[in-house]
Formats: sequence, structure tokens, C-alpha cells
Amino acid sequence: MVHTVTSIDSARDRFSDLIAEVLSGDDNPLNEADTRFRLIDPILTEVLGWPSGGMSLEPQNGQKRPDYVLRDRNDLCQFVVEAKQTQVKLVLDNPQRRGNKFKVSGAVLNKKC
Repeated sequence: MVHTVTSIDSARDRFSDLIAEVLSGDDNPLNEADTRFRLIDPILTEVLGWPSGGMSLEPQNGQKRPDYVLRDRNDLCQFVVEAKQTQVKLVLDNPQRRGNKFKVSGAVLNKKC
């Protein structure tokens, strides 16, 4: 079922519904592919309203392939999403790097994908 984001409240409700549908009552972690298909894809398109035409899945980027690169209408990278299986704790190996930020007008976001 396709949901259209009409307000921040409907987006929050859809997000809550997705979490309940996908994660509640199941102690078995989803593998990365299932996490992407059942959780991340709907969050990006149905909750955030990101157009599927603005998403690249595993585009070549040197030797690395990010799971998602999301671009704006001008084909500029807006953000990158790296998927993991559920129940994986993501921690930084270097506490001094916590809170790193990128400038919206900086080189990371202002280049063609």
C-alpha cells in the first residue's frame, strides 16, 4: 500500500505503524536486505516522501558502494544512508569523532552523485 505524506503528523503516524508492523513481536533480527526492503525503503518514500527517482541504490563511489544516495532535483547529493541488519548496535570506534558535522554548503553535499 502506498502512503502519501500530507503532514508531519501523518508522517509520524506512518513511521509508528511501520515500526510496529516490522519490528514488534519478532525477536529475530532482519538481515540487511530485509531491513532495506521492509523498513528503510518505506521510511524514505512513505514517511519522508522522497521520490524514488531521486534515490540511487548502491551506486559506485570509488571502491565503496553506499546503500542509498539521495539526490535533489539538481542531482546534488543530499544524504547517504548505510543499511544494517536490525539489532546491530552502531558505535563509533573513536569517541573523539562523535558529533562530527558537515556543512550543508560544503563539498560533501555540493557535488554530482
